[in-house]
Amino acid sequence: MAASVGVSFDEITAAIEMMASKESSADVAGSQLKSTLLKLAVSKNDAFNPEKAGGLKEALDNIANSGMNTADKIALVGESNVVTLNNLIK
Repeated sequence: MAASVGVSFDEITAAIEMMASKESSADVAGSQLKSTLLKLAVSKNDAFNPEKAGGLKEALDNIANSGMNTADKIALVGESNVVTLNNLIK
C-alpha cells in the first residue's frame, strides 16, 4: 500500500513507530496511518499528495506550512483521520 501512494518503506516504518507510541497498539496505529495516507493520495492539492510531493515528509511539511486550520484538515483527510494527521505533522 505504501508504495502505491508514494511513501517509502522507511517512511512508513518511522510513521508507524511514532503513531504506535501514541496509540494503544501498532495495529490501531497502522490502520489509522493507512486511512490517512489513502486520503492524502487522492488530494487535489499535489503538494499534499506524498507521491506527487516527493515523499511523506515533504507532503507533511507542506501541510504543516500551509496554515491550514482544523476544518481544512478535516476536509483534507476526514474527521476520523485529523488526529492522526496532526500527530504526523508535529
